[in-house]
Amino acid sequence: MMVDFWLLDVVSFPHLHMNPHVQLCVSVAHTDKNLGCPGVDFAVKGKLTTSVCSITKPFTGEITVLHSEAPIKSIELQLVRVETCGCLEGYAKDATEIQNIQIAEGDVCRDLAIPLYMIFPRLFTCPTLATDNFKVEFEVNIVIVLTTGDLITENFPIKLLRS
Repeated sequence: MMVDFWLLDVVSFPHLHMNPHVQLCVSVAHTDKNLGCPGVDFAVKGKLTTSVCSITKPFTGEITVLHSEAPIKSIELQLVRVETCGCLEGYAKDATEIQNIQIAEGDVCRDLAIPLYMIFPRLFTCPTLATDNFKVEFEVNIVIVLTTGDLITENFPIKLLRS
């Protein structure tokens, strides 16, 4: 399966080194003949309200399924914490899924905006931290599960701030 993702910068805050507004477009090709695996005709669009988030406010956005050849089983929103430790031998990176929210179940209506809404769990999140030898970062994954068993996943790094 061949998956193409486009991220469109809406507004940019250079002093934060991240784009606060993110729009997404996902399109999957019919077949990837090089890999020999069948694909599906699939397209989705949406937006994340911000990628620079206050830890005390909800993460929001929306996703719209434009069309899908295969029926959709579910759409999920995952929050992942990524910890990186470094030393002379190199860096060790560990990603931990903190929470997984099913935002849609079943074959959703086409061209209908589905809201994304997630509260950051207080016990498992902190402001994003980056030092020379240690980092704590966060990512949001949007996962679309098809009834054929295929997973379509896109990862968006976010920055958490305490405000």
